[in-house]
Formats: sequence, C-alpha cells, structure tokens
Amino acid sequence: MSEKTLPITPAAVAWIKALLSGNYVQGKNRLGTAAIGDRGPQEFCCLGVAAATCFPNLITWEEFQDPDSEDEQIAMRLRLTHRSSPEIVVSTTDVLPTDLWVELIGGNNTLKEEEDETHWLSYQTSLADANDNGVSFEHIVYCYILPMFGLTREQFEEQYGPVPQQS
Repeated sequence: MSEKTLPITPAAVAWIKALLSGNYVQGKNRLGTAAIGDRGPQEFCCLGVAAATCFPNLITWEEFQDPDSEDEQIAMRLRLTHRSSPEIVVSTTDVLPTDLWVELIGGNNTLKEEEDETHWLSYQTSLADANDNGVSFEHIVYCYILPMFGLTREQFEEQYGPVPQQS
C-alpha cells in the first residue's frame, strides 16, 4: 500500500480497542451473523465490529437463509440501515457503506480527490479479504489498520492507553 496516512478518529480508536478486546467472535463473509434464539455466538467480521462499535443505532438483526450453509438452517445477519431512512437497508454483506467507512476513517475532511477516495476505500476491501481468509483481529489491527493511520502499536498505546488483552 502507499505511504498515505490519515489522522485517526475517535471512532477508529474505539473500533481498534473493540477488535483487540476479545469481546467479539470473529466470523466471515458477512458483517455479522448469529444463530436464531441465541443458540450460538454472534460472529462479526472486522468491519462488523466497526458497525457494532461506532454505528450501533443503525444495526438490526434479521433472519436469512445462508446460501453457504450446508444444513440450510435459518440464521440471523447483521443489517445496517440508512441514517435518515431506517427502512432502507444499506448493507448485509461484508463491507460498510461508503459514507460510514469515510466517517470511520476520518475521510470527511481529508479525502479531497477521487484518487484519494479510491485509495482509502480499497483498504476496506483489503480488510474484508484478510478477515475472510482467517487473519486474526489482532493481526488486522497491527498490520492493516494502524498503518492506515501511520501508527505503530507502541504509538497507539502511548496516545490512547493500553489496549485490552484478549483472554
């Protein structure tokens, strides 16, 4: 990736700390999934953790038939709705809508050109791919997210306090 970096946002700090907290079970291919009736854990991809942490008022859970499931069990999936029109579903898959992603990474004030926007939005696809290929939340934070903001683990902890230790 290029040497471009963004200033870190409070939302991104909360997202990073949530990813490292051990409070989220890592899932794949969707922002989030869960068994009906709490029969299993809620699972989140790294971007689903961002949605749950930074945009909880836009999240609902809905039943769906997972086409990848061999047992054809109905499950639940995380659903993001539009800010001004809750009846409009903006995402049920594996990426955040552009406006939320840009808000999360602080792009509202820093993405001035289409080239910059394309560059930073490509990071979201890289994060989803890494997550879906089994890269741990911890590795995603230290090797993908912190470099996006030009920070090392030590710099992050110095500025924002120690990160929670996973148990």
